[in-house]
Amino acid sequence: KDQLQDLIINDKIAEQAIYEAKHFAVKFKETFGNYPALFFSGCKGCHVYTFFKATRFKNLNLAVSWFAENIEKSYNLETLDLSVVQDATARLSRVPYTKHQLTGLIVVPFLIEDDYDEIIMNSLNPYVENFNKEDYKTDFHKHLQKIDQVETYNSKVRSINRTQNKVKLAHSRNFKHVYDHRVFFKSILGDPIREYPDKEYVMYNCPFQDHNDRKPSFRVHKKGYYCYGCQKRGNYWQFLKDCNGWDDKKIKMFLFKNNASYES
Repeated sequence: KDQLQDLIINDKIAEQAIYEAKHFAVKFKETFGNYPALFFSGCKGCHVYTFFKATRFKNLNLAVSWFAENIEKSYNLETLDLSVVQDATARLSRVPYTKHQLTGLIVVPFLIEDDYDEIIMNSLNPYVENFNKEDYKTDFHKHLQKIDQVETYNSKVRSINRTQNKVKLAHSRNFKHVYDHRVFFKSILGDPIREYPDKEYVMYNCPFQDHNDRKPSFRVHKKGYYCYGCQKRGNYWQFLKDCNGWDDKKIKMFLFKNNASYES
């Protein structure tokens, strides 16, 4: 705990996250009229809050994920952790003015004009300030509703395409079988980043190039794979098809040349 706290205080390892949170807050205000509320997490990151009218969504998780992935690319937010928005409606937020269990530092609010040392000093010697959520209310829900409509439709299209692909591929797999996808992916991607023997799956950085996966979110189990970042899922055949752009003939040639029934 002392070592991590020292890295935050003296080596300023949270400085980039705080800078990027401020940068995002400025852009957010330009679009939605108010700054979001900014909180230092007590560790290496920040929390950003906005408040809006209670609204019905078809799939809020999809909308929030799409928004986060696009602002990450648009504003080059290297410290934005996309894993926290994959299940946004179930995500628990760290309570303000509580102590972070890994550092002993306190979750505290900060303003755009606060410098790094001032924020850390407030975390070490916190005092509870008045907080009025009305100051941070926006029409962000209207933007999310538009994303929600588009992404819900796109999700249905992707689901239909996956179903059609499964039907097509079911007729062309009789000659080879992959019995354990963990062995198959190890032969292609090398050793996994993380292994969970008790849970019978392993984790890789996602090999698909349409998102930046700094933290491993590509899960491989015995029967297939799923990426928490880009939501791609399937088996070895679907992977070779989607990742390499191969048709069925080329996949058959690849499997034949590798002569493999991948077993553990």
